[in-house]
Amino acid sequence: MEREPEITPEVQLAMDMNCVKNDIDQEGFDYTFTSKSSYGDVENTEFHTLRKDYLEAQRKLECFIEDNADEQYDEIFD
Repeated sequence: MEREPEITPEVQLAMDMNCVKNDIDQEGFDYTFTSKSSYGDVENTEFHTLRKDYLEAQRKLECFIEDNADEQYDEIFD
């Protein structure tokens, strides 16, 4: 009979990241973090800091592209 591994913080993180990786493999990276889940059950500060930084960078990049594409295009072609 196999014994269950002790659920240390390292083991829990590995289990959590395996679930996140599976979501990424099935849904894609962007959708996993922007729409699928906020992963509130993951108890890792670094993960949530990086996840929030990614979402903020994605939002800023999207706004930059939208703002500049419309403004520059209108100035050139109007």
